[in-house]
Amino acid sequence: MANNKKHHFVPQFYLKNFSCDGKSISLFNKRSVRKVFSAGIKTQCYRDYFYGKDLKLENWLAKVEGKVANVFKKIITSQAIPERKDEMYEDLLLYIAIQASRTTYAAEEMSQVRDLSSDKRYSLNESESAHTALQYAMRMLPAYYSLSSKLIINHTKEKFITSDNPCVFYNILTEKLNISGGSHVNSLGLKIFLPISPELMLVFYDQSTFKLGSKKVRQIELNDLSDAVALNKLQFVSCEQNIYFKDKAYDPMKLHHAIKKYYKVQKLEVLGKTSKYGVNANRVDTRTNLKLSILTLKKKARLILKSRDEKAFMEGRDTELTNQYIQMFNQSLKSANNDSDFHERCLELAKFKSMQMLEKG
Repeated sequence: MANNKKHHFVPQFYLKNFSCDGKSISLFNKRSVRKVFSAGIKTQCYRDYFYGKDLKLENWLAKVEGKVANVFKKIITSQAIPERKDEMYEDLLLYIAIQASRTTYAAEEMSQVRDLSSDKRYSLNESESAHTALQYAMRMLPAYYSLSSKLIINHTKEKFITSDNPCVFYNILTEKLNISGGSHVNSLGLKIFLPISPELMLVFYDQSTFKLGSKKVRQIELNDLSDAVALNKLQFVSCEQNIYFKDKAYDPMKLHHAIKKYYKVQKLEVLGKTSKYGVNANRVDTRTNLKLSILTLKKKARLILKSRDEKAFMEGRDTELTNQYIQMFNQSLKSANNDSDFHERCLELAKFKSMQMLEKG
């Protein structure tokens, strides 16, 4: 069991894409403001028994990683994203959902929610927080299917970097309106950015509010240096401690000083407390005043900004899905085995949303 005690919350196969030799990686620690060259990949982004000593969750995550490692390898080789009908696309969406919720950052968010709860019986240790965060991710899996996806191919000299919290949720609309709640997976206007190599980045986005690149082309050729810099800024604001990069000549200090005014001082924004449900809180959104030449607001987004329609965000990007979640939640409250029943209904809903999006083309 001791051989499996190091539980990596950012997979080693992923970090190797940003390594020169497959064994070491260069990093910048945001807290100590220090660069380290040739840090061992095995010693990065892990906690001892982070997912529990029984290793059940760790072993399941290893299987997911095994599948998606092949997906990433194919994307990097072909410079193309799998089609929705391809099983690899299902594996990719599952990984995105998991990666966004498996880090120490996500676990601490979940722990803070419970600590702020009015019912102190539900405080969590680190392993329990990680379990709960991943359980939440699986329940929200259906919402990922309503996002469109593209692959950004970086041709600039500013190569992509990554971090210990690499999956970045960003919402330009809520940022412009200065309201919270833009980081929920079913949020209107959401974009998710994940670099997978120094030259490639996956982006999942709300197609109803934004146009990203050319309409029918799933690859975006990035030639504007300022766009690459803007995308790298996201990692600096999102990360917990470490930025990772391949090129040892890269100078992280320049971006660190340019972007540190956007660093988060807290993870949650408490909206209120209730005696029935504990605490109502939103994630503190990642904000960098993001501007990209490849991104254009559609008419729907422009109208929302002009009218300052905050109600549109309450209803969510997929209003049908929002109503389905509310219905399932109310049904689960009446069930003796409500937690398990709700989880199973969410997985069934994910299959339904997958088929629905395939029919839409």
